[in-house]
Amino acid sequence: MKKLVGFLFLVLMTALSGALFACDDVAREKDAAKPEHVHESEIYCDVDAEDRSITLGYSCDCGADASSLTVRLTGHSGEVVCLVPDDSGKVDCYAYEGEFSVEVLLGETSLYGTQVVFKPTAYYQAVEGYEYTDGEEIEKIEYWSSVAGGYKHANVVLPPDYDPEKSYPVLYLLHGLQCDEDSWVSSIYGLYEMNAQYIVQNAHYFDGAPEMIVVCVNSLVNATETEPEWSAVPPSAPPELAQTYDLTGRDITECLMPYINEHYSTLTGKRNTAIAGFSMGGREAVLTAFAYQDVFGYVGAFSSASFGENVVSSSDYVPDLAVAEGSDGFYYVQITVGTLDTLKSVSDGLSEKLEAAGVEHTYTTMFAGHTPTVWRAALTRFVREVFV
Repeated sequence: MKKLVGFLFLVLMTALSGALFACDDVAREKDAAKPEHVHESEIYCDVDAEDRSITLGYSCDCGADASSLTVRLTGHSGEVVCLVPDDSGKVDCYAYEGEFSVEVLLGETSLYGTQVVFKPTAYYQAVEGYEYTDGEEIEKIEYWSSVAGGYKHANVVLPPDYDPEKSYPVLYLLHGLQCDEDSWVSSIYGLYEMNAQYIVQNAHYFDGAPEMIVVCVNSLVNATETEPEWSAVPPSAPPELAQTYDLTGRDITECLMPYINEHYSTLTGKRNTAIAGFSMGGREAVLTAFAYQDVFGYVGAFSSASFGENVVSSSDYVPDLAVAEGSDGFYYVQITVGTLDTLKSVSDGLSEKLEAAGVEHTYTTMFAGHTPTVWRAALTRFVREVFV
């Protein structure tokens, strides 16, 4: 939300600066008749949603100034907090996020009321007062994979207000090496939170992104859903490792996607189907999208692994990519990588190959390594752009 500046009864918003008043008492009197303040007065209010601050100015014939004002904030779930500005008339709102109804009070007189939204500082975290599908509400499915020759698993995240009478677009999320279908909705190696369920829903709440069904895929396409052994030091991997992951496209399109479309209320066709992944999942998202250009309309490759046979090496190999004859291409393609990532050259090469193939895409870098910091930010951007 952009900065709103106003003179004479303008916006006011959440804050954490100065002292908190007894909001319970104020809330109880919220609907009671209040005495009117009748003196000639002038109020200035500057709300900066990006900086998360409010600056007040007030002058009145009775001698009251900005320090005499109180800001009452009522959050999305009804929580109430009251704050006063500091000596400069500023209220620091950094600790607050979400949508608030705001009142500026002089004593018991309400001078102005409005609505303001502060976007989350971290989209991968839940915002108080908003609904999410998380924990046991995330559906762990089991489906038969003729490609793997066994039963495989995936996680399905439905919108919190999922309505089987409505139909939703679908985003397929792919994981990296030594991960599985739980990584996107929990953490990497139990250390780094990912929480795609919060990212996707926050993008809906605060950016107007369409609600969608998210399917977290297990790309270990074999009967046991396990990786062939490989070594990170020195980096080496048998051909079977790449071959196992490279079956992801077939498994999704031939086995998993039919299951999803049968059991959930989905919108189908490439206009309503997206795929994205981190690290090895970035590689597989690109390979899958180009192999099935009539199925996927949106592609995200976040810190993509090498496209070489030895996927844990420092190879910067990227195959030639081409838009299939008769295809209308992709609606949105996003590459994101950290500037300190040892695999950055792969993303560089991927961008060059896409450009050579005439595929319009965005290429974003962040000051980071091969880390979830990049992947969470990348997904946040991605879901703002797809299905629109």
